[in-house]
Amino acid sequence: MRRGGWPIRKSSQSSFELDFGTSPAGCYWKRAIREITNDHFIDDRELFRSMMAEEEIGKTQDSVEVNKIKKRVFEEAIDEFRKVFGEVKIEELRAGISPGRVNLIGDHVDYVDGFVLPIALPLYTIAVARPVKSINQNFTQIHSTHFKETAKFYHYKEDDDAENRLQKWAHYAEGIFELHRPNQPLDVILHTNIPVGAGLSSSASVELALYYLFDQFNDVHLSTEKIAMLCQKAEHEYAGVPCGIMDQFVCSLAHVGHALKIDCSNLAYDRIPLAISRDASFIVVDSGVKHALASGEYAKRRAAVEQTLQVIMGARSWRDVTEAHLAEYSPELSQEERNCAKHVVGEISRTNQASEALLDNNIKLFGELMWESHESLKNLYRVSCIELDKLVDIAKSCEGVWGARMTGGGFGGCIVALVKNSKINEFKKSIEENYSGRPRFFDGHPVNGGQILDIAELLKN
Repeated sequence: MRRGGWPIRKSSQSSFELDFGTSPAGCYWKRAIREITNDHFIDDRELFRSMMAEEEIGKTQDSVEVNKIKKRVFEEAIDEFRKVFGEVKIEELRAGISPGRVNLIGDHVDYVDGFVLPIALPLYTIAVARPVKSINQNFTQIHSTHFKETAKFYHYKEDDDAENRLQKWAHYAEGIFELHRPNQPLDVILHTNIPVGAGLSSSASVELALYYLFDQFNDVHLSTEKIAMLCQKAEHEYAGVPCGIMDQFVCSLAHVGHALKIDCSNLAYDRIPLAISRDASFIVVDSGVKHALASGEYAKRRAAVEQTLQVIMGARSWRDVTEAHLAEYSPELSQEERNCAKHVVGEISRTNQASEALLDNNIKLFGELMWESHESLKNLYRVSCIELDKLVDIAKSCEGVWGARMTGGGFGGCIVALVKNSKINEFKKSIEENYSGRPRFFDGHPVNGGQILDIAELLKN
């Protein structure tokens, strides 16, 4: 797979005709097609894809509106810093930032060598720090504004306080501290506007924000791919959550205006431009029901999938498994194993189809695949819940909604819907009127991944 733009491939004949219109740009591309060497044709679909990729790749910076969101979250973090740690000058501070994410399709296949298709959302976690001035303090303290708690992490194990019992949230921070330790004690504020427990990757966002913060206080600098892997390791070993790589990968590698198709078998990826954004938008709806990935159900599903692969002889990976395999070995599987296996095989296929649909600007097909994905997650993998199903049912009844599905780990959290731009307000109104909970809406416009936050540049705007 290729990282970045899309190649133009040769084909023996043109696959279909594109209407470039009469604009100067359209006329240019018509002439370009006619002037291509006579010994071969260019597949028009590939040419269109290449044009879209080049146009989108030119957009490397987040929009003014997105930067305003970052600035607001940063200013909130500074206010909290002063409340907890006292007065501070801006020039004393360093910060790391990471977005949240939503997976458009491809859930519960990232840990079985499948494909996933997430985007980074304009929701942020910011970690802000000042070096500790006292030579007597030998620990870094991190205060979470969401949990209103402070955790201490000692730089020398022999000084660790036996009474220093970490809360659940702090184990995510502990993992990054231990694996990418700053070379001096810090006072840190951890602040986010990502709804915690909504399935929008608040945990991976915390990990990435802390990584980029600590990266300014040590001499170990990793590639974006290895950063994601380090953060995944932190979640596995310190938070006790057997997550796949998707969350950390997209929070690290996301690009404005693009979805990130990740091959979880080898971590190859493609950035896919979202041409559909001209006609429709992804809207994320938070059900208000908190999920808890470490509660045990997530681990049960994963165990069922792993057990099934052991039963299917000759299959080294779920990428080798077909519907025929499932039929052949069905008598040897429990009902739960059969259902989970059907979801995995189907979801891997749907994600590949959905990626092609994005490239072809085929909104109808992408939406149909979203409906199918939700039914599979609901009935086969059984990770949905009444509230998520209700939101999807409401979406299905709305004019201008192409598709909707639950997203993330499940058992609560969010749905993501593909909505015609002119119908977004009507869609939101219908949800508010027909859903008994208190839904929250988030725009699904893809933004850049995590990074060291340039505070001076941010405050200029």
